[in-house]
Amino acid sequence: MISLLSYSKMKSEQKLCKDTVINICSRITDDDLKFVLINNYEDFLNLTSSLPSYDISIFDIVNDRAINAAESARSENKSMFIMIIADKNISPMEYIKPSIMASALLLRPFSKEMLSTVINNLLIEYLKKYSSGDGEKALVIENKGERQIIPYTNIMYLESRSKKIYVIVGNKEYSYYDTLDNLENKLGSEFIRCHRSYIVSRYYIKKIQLSQNLIVLNDDSLIPISRSYKSRVKELK
Repeated sequence: MISLLSYSKMKSEQKLCKDTVINICSRITDDDLKFVLINNYEDFLNLTSSLPSYDISIFDIVNDRAINAAESARSENKSMFIMIIADKNISPMEYIKPSIMASALLLRPFSKEMLSTVINNLLIEYLKKYSSGDGEKALVIENKGERQIIPYTNIMYLESRSKKIYVIVGNKEYSYYDTLDNLENKLGSEFIRCHRSYIVSRYYIKKIQLSQNLIVLNDDSLIPISRSYKSRVKELK
């Protein structure tokens, strides 16, 4: 599944973007598409905790709030593909910067053909990056005929529960059948096994409380440390 977020005050333009994405996706991929439309900053703030689960976002840079939203999205999701739509009278210095790192840019006024070309190129680059062995590593989950591609950088931790693996991404979780032993061999050095039921991403660790046998994550989630894996966790201190 490809999840896409669009933040804009221009509803007609949002609809055009959505229709374009749907048409192109139906042509170039079999992945399902989840498209979420946001029209105001308050709704965006309510969505902040789930930003790590989005693959692509489109931001209409019309004011400081829109720029703040793009920066927040990038902060929460380092691997998200971000597309910027902006007026020509807005200085590029406002949105071409490391805190946003846009993957695509579209300037107004634009035609349907221009929009289609930019979105097509963006989607192809996304699929090339996460469908091949090159580029950033990602966990590919096959479940009930659906495929979910989750970049390693978005995974907070993995938990073994009820004979299934639960992949925690922000406030969402994805489940499928596998074992932590198998995943431990597959995942890179950015992950550490801390318990027979948990593997944690080092990127999301806020602090380690060895005396309490706990790992505290950036969102204050508590992950247990078992005696068998305590020596591994000690190396991170």
